[in-house]
This record gives sequence, C-alpha cells and structure tokens, in this order.
Amino acid sequence: MSKNNNIKVSVSAIIYNDQNEILLGLRNGSRWRDFFDLPGGKLEFGEHPNIALIREVKEETNLDVEIEDNFVAYNSNVVEDRHYLTLFLKAKIKNNSPELTNLEPHKHEYFKWYDIYNLPSPLLMSIEEFLPNYLV
Repeated sequence: MSKNNNIKVSVSAIIYNDQNEILLGLRNGSRWRDFFDLPGGKLEFGEHPNIALIREVKEETNLDVEIEDNFVAYNSNVVEDRHYLTLFLKAKIKNNSPELTNLEPHKHEYFKWYDIYNLPSPLLMSIEEFLPNYLV
C-alpha cells in the first residue's frame, strides 16, 4: 500500500458534435502516453464538478462548454500508487465558442473528433470500461 493512499477526484467531458462524434485527445505526457482520453482533469479543493469540467475543458481545448447531463461516477482501479474516482459529464459546445485548440501540448499531442461507434485505440482504462455502457 502506498504512503499516499488518498483518492483523487477527476472529471471527464463527453462532448458530442453534430456528426455524432465525441472529442478525444491523444496523451503525450509521461503517464498514459499514447492513450486516448476525454478532455478533463482533477478537481481543485472545494470545487464543484461542473465548474471543474468547464475549467478543464477550457484549459485543454479552448472550448466553452455547458453541462448537458448530470455526472456518472466511475470508480477506477488502483493503478500503481493512484486511485481516481472519475465523474463523467455530458457537455455541449456553446454557441460562439472559440475554435478547438490544443492549449496544453505537453499533455496531449492533439484533440480530434471520433465516431462514437469507431473509437480509436487504446483508450484510457476508465474510458474503455465506461463509454461502451454509456453509449448504449
């Protein structure tokens, strides 16, 4: 058991476009490099999940989004010394939002839209386990 055995809470955005595609980014940071991931990140202390999601999406993609559906919690497995509780929220891009731009190239190589029935591989573990059940 790790000395740092607290649980981190993260949010992930399921953002659809008009072509029935969702937005995924290819990670290039040291952890989970070359895995596809939804936009999102960790909650700051005292932060509401909806506010965290809007902030994280803006920081990563430059998109302005609004929450469209309540969150669904996913308890990921403990991997190495990390344990995350991920909250998935459905969001849509606001009218007049800036264009999609990768604002954190040190974390993601790129963001791209993918058909929900033809997703790239490999997906981050929590997404791979959660999305097929959500999309049914």
